[in-house]
Amino acid sequence: GIVKYDGTRFFPFSVGQFPALVNVRDIIELDKGRLLILTFNGLYIYDGSSLYSADRQYGLMNQYQFSDALIDGNTLWLATQGNGVFRFNNGNIEHFSIDNGSLRSNQVHSLFRDNNGSIWICTNSGISQYNNGNIITYTTENGLNNTIILQITQDHFGRYWIETFSGGINIIDEGQF
Repeated sequence: GIVKYDGTRFFPFSVGQFPALVNVRDIIELDKGRLLILTFNGLYIYDGSSLYSADRQYGLMNQYQFSDALIDGNTLWLATQGNGVFRFNNGNIEHFSIDNGSLRSNQVHSLFRDNNGSIWICTNSGISQYNNGNIITYTTENGLNNTIILQITQDHFGRYWIETFSGGINIIDEGQF
């Protein structure tokens, strides 16, 4: 669920009043005072006083199970558990999934923007790097010790630290695993 803090007191959002909030996965600020809430029951916006469904506002006709979000300039990235990734930019929607060959898995755990501007997509079948419209996917064939990738981050030396489900941590240093 969600709890709002006003500086002195905590106010929980009632699951009875807002049943969709029982499985919140991520919260990001869209602009001053507006939050986008990702749940396993779709998207919601909280504007400081009201909470409302936002799936259709983003052109999504189905209710997806969202897992992560990333804002990169004017681009909003939304990851799902089972339906790949949606990219929203200037009113356009782009969908990355198994169906269109852009991802090897629709189970997406997290998103990350690196220091070079690439977007990394962590899936159940490796990790994909999106850069200027091109996608490269890395798997055990490239040196990962497990294909279920949960998260990635980059340290100040430029190395990538990749967290896997049961293979520990993989490190990419100067392009090598």
